[in-house]
Amino acid sequence: AAATAEFHLLTALDARDEMEKVRLAQILHDLHDLATTTATNAMKKGRLRRFVTMALGDRSKQQPHEAQNQTINKDNETPHPQIGNHIDFQGLDLTQLSKPDALHIIDAITTGSTLDIANLKSLLQTATNLLKTEPNLISLGTKASQKKTKRDWGVRRKSPSAPPRDHQDDIVAVIGDLHGSLDSLTHILQLLNVQNLDENKKQVVVFNGDFVDRGQHSLEVLLTLLILKLAFPKQVYLIRGNHEDTYVASVYGFQDEIRRKYGEGQTSDIWKSIGNIFGALPIALTTNHALVVHGGLPGADFDLPTLEQLPPETRWSLETTVNPQTQHEKLLCNILWSDPTETDSQCLSKNPRGLGILFGSQVAHDFLKRHQLQYLVRGHEVVAKGVRDMNCGSGKSVITVFSAAAYPSDTGSNDGAVLHLHPDGSYTHESYSLRDTSASCEKVKSQTTEQALEKVRTMIGCNRSKLEKAFAQVPQASAGKVTVDQWVQVMSETIEFAGMPWVALQSRLAPAESSFWSSTSLIDVKAFLQSHSFKLHNSTDMEDEETETLAENHEMLLTVFKFLDTDGNGTLSPDEFKTGVNLLNKRLPPGRQLQNPEALFQNLDIDGNGEISFDEFTHGFGMT
Repeated sequence: AAATAEFHLLTALDARDEMEKVRLAQILHDLHDLATTTATNAMKKGRLRRFVTMALGDRSKQQPHEAQNQTINKDNETPHPQIGNHIDFQGLDLTQLSKPDALHIIDAITTGSTLDIANLKSLLQTATNLLKTEPNLISLGTKASQKKTKRDWGVRRKSPSAPPRDHQDDIVAVIGDLHGSLDSLTHILQLLNVQNLDENKKQVVVFNGDFVDRGQHSLEVLLTLLILKLAFPKQVYLIRGNHEDTYVASVYGFQDEIRRKYGEGQTSDIWKSIGNIFGALPIALTTNHALVVHGGLPGADFDLPTLEQLPPETRWSLETTVNPQTQHEKLLCNILWSDPTETDSQCLSKNPRGLGILFGSQVAHDFLKRHQLQYLVRGHEVVAKGVRDMNCGSGKSVITVFSAAAYPSDTGSNDGAVLHLHPDGSYTHESYSLRDTSASCEKVKSQTTEQALEKVRTMIGCNRSKLEKAFAQVPQASAGKVTVDQWVQVMSETIEFAGMPWVALQSRLAPAESSFWSSTSLIDVKAFLQSHSFKLHNSTDMEDEETETLAENHEMLLTVFKFLDTDGNGTLSPDEFKTGVNLLNKRLPPGRQLQNPEALFQNLDIDGNGEISFDEFTHGFGMT
């Protein structure tokens, strides 16, 4: 029970964190738009411009088709990669990568060898060129490629042709989210016996997106997958996930990982090449029995020809979908970000993540029936055992596969899994645990749980005023006190925290006490709320709601302010502060927007010198 509660706690926080990260990615997109306007010369020339170059790469210098940065050996002797602490591709034609060389390179990458800038860019460019030859929708097997829906499939396909090899008798292994977990990927490669993978084996491997972010080895995971793709182009397929996005990956840590490993000066150029990889990735794959996408259905009327009709050049150019404007952008965004829900079979509603939709089992059933398929296979959500099957009726299912065990970064409790789609229409799966039970690891996981609880306490403080009003409406068993059941109900209904295990957390957040007069345990509402209250240290006249909204968006504002610090002096002027608040308000719901930024600035300017230092903003308020 404790392990289950811990899993639900971390999962709920992860979902909440993603919602905030989506908002931050959208704000950074707005910052990019702001930086490219002529509104203020200071912003165009200052740090904001430098950040935008880092976030997206310097596109002004990019050529449509860059030549591969490698020298091909012209002698009769077949060259091999030189491997030591660094991997060198000199003389090696990566377009003709052999299986032994590929396995040798993968072994080196997974055991700590690195690539210098020239070899890294050579690999990224070669892989980009290969991925661009693949269609938006990859069809495996003649039946899958010829199948039509009950609607008219009679449209001219604008994407490149499907792979010529017939995969209809192959077992298709689907790997879900990896999120920079090199341990999980290494385990999967052993599980699949990848050293015996060749064209004579009836096996295909599909990596279904979210290769990067959250883990410590996103680069190594990505490079390993690209090497596999180059060595086995008709047996290994890479599908795009929502984290294969230049803005999402810049706020989730992948860009910081590149910066740590290659330095500030090289990151922009590398990020440009990684953005090209993201855009080149195909969007979906079909077998005779299944559609494989990262997120889910973009709408009730979606049919696969719509995706096939998307010009490949458009796909290549969409390195981010966090601010979809065109129909093409909205289509890809919803495919990458949507989730199934079991609460309403007919559901088609806004996704709490902030992007994509929620779709019900009946919506999925109707889509699968139209396309004569059994399964919609997707990732995008961590599940306790690595695989979850949502029954849609009539033998049809939405299957979620998540492959990063102990997610995130080896601190979680979930299993990872690999799904096997068999030619006869059945499926099996293999789950695995990489949980480290050593004392040091258990200590880290205990600290992770405590940090998670601290985040919950912070969120309670950010909603204290709403909770106070909600508790006031509850028939109280005693003056100022409520039962445990009443407390759980108010918390569930007031704080938007889907899946939060309030029952399991109650004793740690709001201890209940029994009285002499009653055997029923009661919670003191006033004491609970007072222990979760925010206060600006320099203000006595700010409304509680304003302080709570500021606290709720504190980390996001701090990130934005650092990018708005155009002269890099660690302080904000009133205009810079107002710009940051306005950018945030654009992405907040009306009831949670920050009002009167001028007054907020004065309250945060502790020393009254007309500027706010980052230290003042960071330490200007706290939970009492």
